[in-house]
Amino acid sequence: MLEELTYEEPLGKSDHVCLAWQMCFRKQKVHDDLKYNYWKADYSALREMLSQVNWNAEFESRCVNDM
Repeated sequence: MLEELTYEEPLGKSDHVCLAWQMCFRKQKVHDDLKYNYWKADYSALREMLSQVNWNAEFESRCVNDM
């Protein structure tokens, strides 16, 4: 769905980088194509699952690109 992701200059004196991207949309066929319905996702369950991960252990001794 995303294309042309670019890193832009930070705003002001911030050390955060701005990201810019373009969304790629295409017409959906009426057939049995796989369609994601993000409005019906169980975000509470996703948050619960992600909160159980030990992120410090997952990212330990990895460089930024690997993380």
